[in-house]
Parts: sequence; C-alpha cells; structure tokens
Amino acid sequence: MTRAKSLPPLPAPDTIEFLDLAEAHGVSVDDDPTIAQQVEVYRKARGWTQLQLADRIGIAQPRVDEVEQGRNVQSVRLHQVAEALQVALVVLPGATAPEPKRRGGEK
Repeated sequence: MTRAKSLPPLPAPDTIEFLDLAEAHGVSVDDDPTIAQQVEVYRKARGWTQLQLADRIGIAQPRVDEVEQGRNVQSVRLHQVAEALQVALVVLPGATAPEPKRRGGEK
C-alpha cells in the first residue's frame, strides 16, 4: 500500500485561523463549526472538488455533498474523510452533532 503524499497542515477548527480559512474560501461557518462545515472548508482549502475527495475515499460524489450539507453524515466514514484531507474533524462544544439514525422508524 502506498502512503499518501503529506499535505501542508491546516488550522484546527477551533481557531481564528480556521475562520479566516473559511472566509478565504467563501464558506460561511459558525463560531463552533460543524463537521459538515469543517469538511467543506478543508476540502476547498486543499483545492479539491467534491468528486476528487469522493474518489480519494472511494465513495460517490453525492455522499460528499450530503456530508457538506449536514445530511447523512453517518453514511460516510468520517475517519476516511479526515485521513484523506489529513486533518482532525472534531465535534466542538457549541456545534450540533448529527442525530443517530434509528431503525424501523423508532422515535
């Protein structure tokens, strides 16, 4: 297995530098960015399209779009996304975590 080329480091999502990075790439983020916002900012900072990220982790492009929209975050292995982007995705204290999926219409 070949190791991915090391990419330049990106700022952690709980820093002012991350907020500046988001603004530079035209992404509106909360003070405590959600996983969806982090994925979009980091992907754009790497200069990748959704399709390029999807190809790197072996999923369909619509799955990346769903993650960036905050839908179906559970449908993607976030550790693979983080590994491809070479960042740590974190749920910050003020950010809302996605609701777990329920089986059979349970409430």
